[in-house]
Parts: sequence; structure tokens; C-alpha cells
Amino acid sequence: MAQQDDVKAASSPDTMDVERGAEQMRERTPDLEKDLPTRMGWKEWIVERVNFSWFPATQSTGGVAVVLSECPKQFDGLQTIGTIIFIFNLVAFLIITGLMITRWILCPEKLKKSFINPPECFFYGSWWLTIATIIICMQRFGVPNSGPWLIVAIRVCFWIYGACTLLSTIIVFNMHGKHTPIPHMGMNPGILLTVFHAMLTGTIASAIVADQPNHHRLPIMVAAVGFQGYGWTMSLLYMAFILASQLEKGWAALDVRPGLFVTLPSIL
Repeated sequence: MAQQDDVKAASSPDTMDVERGAEQMRERTPDLEKDLPTRMGWKEWIVERVNFSWFPATQSTGGVAVVLSECPKQFDGLQTIGTIIFIFNLVAFLIITGLMITRWILCPEKLKKSFINPPECFFYGSWWLTIATIIICMQRFGVPNSGPWLIVAIRVCFWIYGACTLLSTIIVFNMHGKHTPIPHMGMNPGILLTVFHAMLTGTIASAIVADQPNHHRLPIMVAAVGFQGYGWTMSLLYMAFILASQLEKGWAALDVRPGLFVTLPSIL
């Protein structure tokens, strides 16, 4: 009787369905393996994956180091932690910049597309914003432990940064107007990054001006007010287009909506 029960259980409808399903899975397995994507080579990976959108990572990491240097509640080791983060950010910035240069060498046509194809072209400003945090970190962590030469070097970096960012915003603005139509841009909030790095010239000035010689302070402060006003004015103009686009077309795509938070620091 026990053997008959086992035979009935083995031939029951539920057992047969399980076996049939397992057999079908085995038949489909080779097809599923064929559909799996092949692994990219390192050259293809660099060309297709590395772009300007990587630089917000170094921009934000440098911002963490700046915040730690200015934290009102200091304790032993906090400045050391900030220094380590600053050095790590500097190394990461150099690595990503090297990968970008390698990308352009491997695929020269990507060079132009990086500056005119949204949304990547918007993140070009993050490269300069990372440099801004590096200059501020040089002031916070380097000046207290170095000689007067670093103060001079920081002042030179400030003026070079201000000139380069002003020139870059003018060039990028004209490139977008010529090669990137507004429908393609979609008024992504990330467009504010194209002028945000110039505005941060004023932030750098506020961080370095106290340690500069008296006869250099006034020109730095005047430049800071000018750059801050320029960035604020351009941010207002861009925000008008962003809000008009939102009222006309409704909420942006889900992956774009977090970018609306970029508008707040731009105005503040």
C-alpha cells in the first residue's frame, strides 16, 4: 500500500506541473544566456561611460572637506579628517580628468559632443566647481601649515580661476545658442551649473581675502561682488525659462526632478 501511495504522489497533477515547469526552464536557459549583454572592453567603457557627470562627485567631496574646516564645533582630529578628504578628492579629480582626456583621445568626436549634447554639457561646470573647492581647501588646510608663498599662490589661482570661468561661461553660452536648440536642452535645471562656477569666484574670494595683504584685498572684494552679481543675474534668467517650461509642459521626468534643488543655492 505504501508503494502505491508513493506512485500516486509521484504521478499527481501538482508533481507533473512542477516537472514540466522545470523542463521548460531548462529549455529556455540557453536562450537567456544568449540574451545577456557582453562585457565592455576598457576602451569602450571609457568612451561610453566616462563623462562630465562624474565631476559632481568630486565637487561634493570637496564641499565636505570645506564644511569640516569651518565646523564651529572643532575637536582633535577633525582637521586631519578634512585634510584626508581633501587629498582623496584631489586624487579622484585627477583620475577622472585623466579618464576624460583618454576618452577624447580614443574618440575625438566626443570632445565637441561633451560641450553641446545635453545633459552632459551642463555638468561641465562641475569640473570648475571642483577646482573652486580645491582652492578653498588649499586656504583652509594649507595656509596654516605653510609659508607666505602659498598665500601668493592662492591669490594667483584666484585670478586665473576668475578669468577662466568668465571666459568659459561666455564661450559655452554661445556654443549652446549655436549648436544646442532649446527643445533639445529641455530647460534641465542642471543648466544652472554652466554659470554657477563663475559665481563661486565670489565664494573663493570670501575664503581667501582675510589672509591677503591689505593692498590686494580691495580688488579681490570688488571682483567677488561682480562675479556674485553676474552669477545671480544669470541664475534668475535661467530660472525664468525653467519655471516657464515647467508651467507649460508640467513636471519634468523623474530622473530630472532632483535637479530642481540646484535652483535654491543658485539664488541664495
